[in-house]
Amino acid sequence: MQNFPEKPIRIKKARVPHHKNPVISKTPNIYLRILKKLFWNKKFLYLFLFLFLLFIPWVPVLYFGVLVYFPYDETGKNRYTRITGPLIQYVGGEWVSTERIPVACKKAVVIAEDSEFYNHSGISVESIRSSLEYNRKQGRIISGASTISQQFIKNAFLNRKKTYIRKVREAMGAILFNLLFSKDQQLTWYLNVVEFGPRIYGLQAGANSYFKKDASRLNVRECATLIAFLPRPVHFGNSYRNGHTPVAYQRRFQRIYAGLATMPVKKEKEKEKEEIVEEQDEEVD
Repeated sequence: MQNFPEKPIRIKKARVPHHKNPVISKTPNIYLRILKKLFWNKKFLYLFLFLFLLFIPWVPVLYFGVLVYFPYDETGKNRYTRITGPLIQYVGGEWVSTERIPVACKKAVVIAEDSEFYNHSGISVESIRSSLEYNRKQGRIISGASTISQQFIKNAFLNRKKTYIRKVREAMGAILFNLLFSKDQQLTWYLNVVEFGPRIYGLQAGANSYFKKDASRLNVRECATLIAFLPRPVHFGNSYRNGHTPVAYQRRFQRIYAGLATMPVKKEKEKEKEEIVEEQDEEVD
């Protein structure tokens, strides 16, 4: 006679997988694991943020209304300290507010330096792509494809060294600049910082130095004259004073001046267009 156990034996059933297809385990990426561990470390995270903020031009300081930067002297090698900004105008500084900058000067900058200024977000991707290809063929950095926003970032926060690191910082600063400030505000900062000749920085200094007048009183021809200096301000500025302007400058001036004559003008600015027509009639006579 067989002896049966007092309690029945329970046989465990095999668990049926939830997924029809078998799940194949993947080995986690070693680099991803390292990054996760590093960023979970607060000390590393704080250090990373600190270095990141140092790398990006600190554009938000412009909200304080004062900018301390270091432009170059007439040699293009040594730098000195210059202070500008909206608050400076209250203590006799050379700052021209948005309302006092002639519309012709703003349009001249767009014509000469960045025709797509109102359409991009601080940088021109297509221009950068073309510039990289051109530099690769030449074997060195020649073309920078800088927008007005990038030029301001370079002048206010960086230096003139042609390196790809500087270009990356410049591009990141330009994007941030475009996010924080309107296009009109960007033009105002640019025209108050840009160089117009040896130790001549800002539109007010340019108007005083070359035409002995306030920047708000510059006419169309004078705006075109100043903006035409921008690619080589020291060389073109000195040549203009001596009365022997290079052919390259003359062509640049004519292109800007002709562009101002053909651009649409608002009703309250019709006087500027009339000035161009009168000056052209005088030249014909």
